[in-house]
Amino acid sequence: MAEITLTKAIFGMGNQNHTHVHRHNILDMSTMNIDTIKMEQHQGGVTPNTLNVIAAQSGGLTTRPSGAVNIEDDWNIRRGLGMLTFLITNNSIEQAELAVLGYMTGGQASHEGIEPQTMFVPVRCWDTRTTQKFDNMGLPMASTVITGSHQFLMGDPTGRDELKSVRPLDMAQEVLGYMASSADGMNDGFDGILAADLRQNVVMSKTDNLNPTHHARELLKIAAATTTEGQYTGIANAIGDAMVGPGIGEAPLTSNDFFKTMMSVNGSFSMANFMGWSMAEIMSVFTNLPDVMNITLLDPNATVGVDNTLISHEHGGANSYETIAAELAYLTVHMLIRCGMTHLVFSATNNPHHFSGMEGSDSGVEIVTGTFGSVLDHDEYAINRVERFKEMLRGLFFSKYSTQFAHTSTIISVQVSCHLFGETDVTVFFNGEENKQRKYTNATYAVNRTSTNITNSADGLHEAQNFMTNITEYFTKN
Repeated sequence: MAEITLTKAIFGMGNQNHTHVHRHNILDMSTMNIDTIKMEQHQGGVTPNTLNVIAAQSGGLTTRPSGAVNIEDDWNIRRGLGMLTFLITNNSIEQAELAVLGYMTGGQASHEGIEPQTMFVPVRCWDTRTTQKFDNMGLPMASTVITGSHQFLMGDPTGRDELKSVRPLDMAQEVLGYMASSADGMNDGFDGILAADLRQNVVMSKTDNLNPTHHARELLKIAAATTTEGQYTGIANAIGDAMVGPGIGEAPLTSNDFFKTMMSVNGSFSMANFMGWSMAEIMSVFTNLPDVMNITLLDPNATVGVDNTLISHEHGGANSYETIAAELAYLTVHMLIRCGMTHLVFSATNNPHHFSGMEGSDSGVEIVTGTFGSVLDHDEYAINRVERFKEMLRGLFFSKYSTQFAHTSTIISVQVSCHLFGETDVTVFFNGEENKQRKYTNATYAVNRTSTNITNSADGLHEAQNFMTNITEYFTKN
């Protein structure tokens, strides 16, 4: 008997897409930024504002991709998608729910049902918690907040590529691994930590890690700690202390109630080469699945499919259009859940000609929003979520392309239709040249395979080595 209760199971269809490519988060620092961090750290500590500004400037994605992303059944098909909602806690004080998104592979599905052998591959999840409060008039009201959001990072389903996770926590642990190997005289013997090996594990990764600024900021915190603390306690101890912070910490897979329940009931505790669970396995644990299942949209004939291979550019180029489109696609996945939204259509630009110069804008960025939706039912504050999304877009995306000096700014315009689950379309053009725009479509439904927190083993080790070099060559020397 399951310890949690399945309350909803909604299924639909995805669209045909181009083959995706791996692009992972990187930290690319200038010597000026390194000097700024060292100076502030020696003066008592780096201020949060300095960290945020430098992280926004230094965080990004690799311009050159590191290979194609493999997925079951390939990319150029319409695949089934599903969302399972579970009730975790329900009492007079609070109600806690867990939503798990995934795609399906193998077997057949239609409006009549899903074959038992069809596999459900978990992709991401989020938790919501509802508490009863009282308003100013003393009347009861429900307050719902999102308390956590994660991706499930998974290895290559074909077994051809060796993939690893490169969360900030993994980067820090690999630096410690390199240092330990070096101390033992085994400089060439270290091939990465086992916990980051996606052939052996399914790894939970905070949605925050899809934000290049967050990824860069956590690494900068570690580097900054070695500037002064490392001189007294040793670099390894300083890094170890910095890894305890809440920003870099990660939850274990067994903290997810869906995984924990499925693993416990089925007696499967190894996640090596995990390929998902069959619908039969899920129904054996959650016997009410047929009663709560909504498969109206699962019939391919009931929904109009979109062949994105015909209306968007291929992935795999090493150009600013694609790199920025990819960054924005992953960033909006993070921003949507942070703001409690399911989807949003918007256009945005930092081109001053669009709003009568700097005098026509408070921030130097114009954002126009279209349709949107909330993750909460009957959400009377949904428009407030849109405003929060706009502020995050200005701070996390446009801040790195806009400066107070026109000659150093990148004039960029984007048109985006982002979806928490499905696909995200990003159209990019520069310097107002709309006739040169390029459109890219990112399959949000497969972030377990495409995440910027995944790369091949060789590139992942290379990033960790670079990070260690930055620490030992720049931060720990006066």
